[in-house]
Amino acid sequence: MVFEKSLTAMIKGIRAHRGKEPEYISTCLTEIQKEVTSKNLSTKSMAVLKLAYLSMLGYDMSWATFAVVEVMSHNRFAIKRPGYLACSMSFNANTDVGLLTINLFKKDFGSKSQYESGMALSCLSCICTPEISRDILNDLLAMLSSSRAYLRKKTVLCLYRVFLRDPPALRTCFPKLKERLGDEDQGVLTATVNTFLELARKNAKNYLSLVPQMYHILVNTSNNWLSIKLLKVFQLLCPLEARLPGKLVEPLTNLLNTTKAQSVEFETIRCIVRTMPEGTALVTLGIEKLQTFLNSSDRNLRFLALELFKEILEKPQFKDKLTVPALHEKVLLSIEESDTTARKIALQLLDRIVTPASFVETVKKLMEFSKSTCPPDEFVGTILRMGARDRYALVDDFAWYLLVLADIARSLDSAHAGQVAEQLTDIVVRVPQVRPYAVTLALSLLDRSLPHEDIGGRAAGVTEGGLEVATPVVGACAWLVG
Repeated sequence: MVFEKSLTAMIKGIRAHRGKEPEYISTCLTEIQKEVTSKNLSTKSMAVLKLAYLSMLGYDMSWATFAVVEVMSHNRFAIKRPGYLACSMSFNANTDVGLLTINLFKKDFGSKSQYESGMALSCLSCICTPEISRDILNDLLAMLSSSRAYLRKKTVLCLYRVFLRDPPALRTCFPKLKERLGDEDQGVLTATVNTFLELARKNAKNYLSLVPQMYHILVNTSNNWLSIKLLKVFQLLCPLEARLPGKLVEPLTNLLNTTKAQSVEFETIRCIVRTMPEGTALVTLGIEKLQTFLNSSDRNLRFLALELFKEILEKPQFKDKLTVPALHEKVLLSIEESDTTARKIALQLLDRIVTPASFVETVKKLMEFSKSTCPPDEFVGTILRMGARDRYALVDDFAWYLLVLADIARSLDSAHAGQVAEQLTDIVVRVPQVRPYAVTLALSLLDRSLPHEDIGGRAAGVTEGGLEVATPVVGACAWLVG
């Protein structure tokens, strides 16, 4: 009988029993059940580690919670670490033995090894409940003043999770947490700003009193990651304090002109767009800088630029006022992206920036892409959405647009066939001059023996056989013919 099988050996065994994994794991669980009753804590620790691995495969380990607590109580770091790992993964608010961990946390918070204390903080952040929080909060406050920066940083990050589970604890800890904004260690300072950022996402009004300190940090820091976090905080606070955007003009201008980090530059632009009033010199500078991201060879930066331009155009103050040279061409190039998310953003942006002068060229491009891409519906949907906008405000030549609709109608499996049929009948009702051409076009769709044209005006030939038109369009064509 093989006891004390290591985690590595168990994993190799699982891989070796391909197709018979459940049977092998069942055998392992039987061995583990015997190992967790061993008086040897090294054996018990390895059993708990194996259980933690199996729990990630979906196996229940709630029956071994007391063994986990026993392993956590050992003095040796190497033995107690699997216990803390398993505790983090398996304990929750309904775990009966959860309260037994409080004294273990208190003991390890006072350990001479900062890594043992850090391990306890990481575990606490995962399993904290209001009951545990009330008993351990004073210990966490004491650790905020620890002489070791590693522990101060871990404590600040842990407190955020504590606040989520026990909101009243925030009021108690706020003064001490605020003091960490003056910490000399960059890691602690960044962790503190990050914690306040996440708290501000939930209720930014509570943190307006921190503006002077955060402004001072933003002006003096050279840490890129910290600058990004501060810019995100100010994006949340500016709408709540009318004087704040004016105060930020100088530091934002300096950041935009001096930073060499593209991540900081982009976040600065986003902060400007979201917080500064339209028409200011800073907003103009930010949009100019944003254009450079559209020319980047990095597709991620191009995506971020497109997304931010979309956000800008959604703002009422920028609508119909934003003029960006070559934006239309850049967006048309972006719809060829293989990344579906980037392509979707580009299509949404194209829908907003198209004008009557560029509409024909845009539709021709989208139709080309729709015929070479599977599925084509996202391109076709954009065409139909643009065409129908404001009662066909973009359409100058209705005969040409009817030809586009006919071309789309020939796709039998199009998800937009109903929309095509609706637009065909709507245009004929609204535009009397186009009715004779619409009837001819409808006949060519219904009778495949007649020649038809494509959207370029070229003869597309004659097709023998049955109808090759989407079903909803057949009814619209029959109605047009009368």
